[in-house]
Formats: sequence, C-alpha cells, structure tokens
Amino acid sequence: MLPKFRSFGSSDVELNRLQENISENLNRVNSAEILDYNIVTNVSLAIGDNVVNHLLGRAPIGWFVVRKRGAGNFYDKQDSNPTPTRNYIINSDSAVTVDLYFF
Repeated sequence: MLPKFRSFGSSDVELNRLQENISENLNRVNSAEILDYNIVTNVSLAIGDNVVNHLLGRAPIGWFVVRKRGAGNFYDKQDSNPTPTRNYIINSDSAVTVDLYFF
C-alpha cells in the first residue's frame, strides 16, 4: 500500500482519486504471478527427460528459456511429475546448456 500525501494547491478529492488509481494499478502489477519467479542458470540438459529443481517452494505456473547456448527444442512433462513443488521435468531433443525462468 502506498502512503497518501496531502495536497498543496489541488483539491483533496483530485489528489485522493489520483493516488487511488495509481495504488490500484501498482497493486495489480505487483500481484502478477509472473513476477514471483526464480531463474536457474547453467542447466545442462541431456537428450530426453531432465529433472530441474526450480527452487520456488511451490508448484510453478510456467517456465521459459531466457538463454540457450546451442540448438534444441524443449517441452515439459509436468502433467506426469510426481513432485511439482520441488522440480520440473523438461524433455530436450539435444544436449544443451540453458538458463530457465520459472514462475
């Protein structure tokens, strides 16, 4: 919650309305699930299934690659993951090192 300031020159109604609009929009952005994240760097993926600890302490909503140090295609196997609060299962078609953004 943002602190409210007293007006000096404009009416309190106008300033209160402005502050409420700013606060409402900042709270909406601040609560965006994609901002509760962890980036895991230098993950060496082998061909096939790879188990990666996402370090979130909860089941992730999603993920994406933020850096890829070679060619490769990836997909997750979270629907069959028995421990989604601890790790992520990523299938790779090549051996490659990546940085992953989990949210």
